[in-house]
Amino acid sequence: MGAFRMRPCLRSLPSPAWAPSSGRRKPRGRAVSPALVFEAVLASGIAAVMGGVGILLARSTRKIEERHATAVTGLAAGLLLGAAFLHLLPEAGARLLLHEHSLVEEGLAVLAGFLVLFLLAAAIGRSRDVSAHEEAAALFWLPVVAIGLHAATDGVVYAVAAEAGGSALLLILPGLALHKIPEGFLAYGLVLAAREDARQALIAAVVAVVVATILGTGAGLALLPWLDPVALAFVLAFTAGVLIHVAASHLLPHIEHDRGRGGGPAFVAGLAIAIIAARLFGG
Repeated sequence: MGAFRMRPCLRSLPSPAWAPSSGRRKPRGRAVSPALVFEAVLASGIAAVMGGVGILLARSTRKIEERHATAVTGLAAGLLLGAAFLHLLPEAGARLLLHEHSLVEEGLAVLAGFLVLFLLAAAIGRSRDVSAHEEAAALFWLPVVAIGLHAATDGVVYAVAAEAGGSALLLILPGLALHKIPEGFLAYGLVLAAREDARQALIAAVVAVVVATILGTGAGLALLPWLDPVALAFVLAFTAGVLIHVAASHLLPHIEHDRGRGGGPAFVAGLAIAIIAARLFGG
């Protein structure tokens, strides 16, 4: 999910007012125009609808997902790693280089995201009042939390792209909106595999994919007058670290444990989808 780079926006659009070449920094506290709000909310709404389509597809194939939970987990691992390495990290790096920052800073942000999830998982595992079954179920919620964080980050990106201009929004919208379909599908499938409760899976998927995207756009619009583009780059890199930890530490061990159930081929398929999407939409 999310394996789409936005660097074409940086290459094809003139440098914004806050770029170093202009010699001026972005003014603080500037009012956000109604037209900008409309464009960002429209883009966010389209993405949310795509996420809803993915959730509906997951519900319609519930029996298949229940029988192939390991394959769904493998597909999620491939898509999350693709999102981190082919979408978030290239975009964050491009923004930092544009503003004359070191890629070491990007690495630190990635490491921070990785460590936050590591510490959260460790805290869950060390809780004395949690049984082994409850611990496993709680840890399985981490991928859904990561998907929600990724969706919220995408929402912020819609707001930033709307400010950059309509052409920037048109460049990124196809990729970012279309990847909401597998995002919704996987969020529903992961919760269903962990909790075996269709109603809970539906609620969690809607919150993680649909609501998080809209809230992310709202937060982006609220912070836009004060949002430094470098800060957005760090948010993207931090989110990449979260996704890498979830895929490497939670999803991949699960498919390695349940060998022969389609997890490996599904993981490769997820990576292939991410790579193809990056080539098609990443320029």
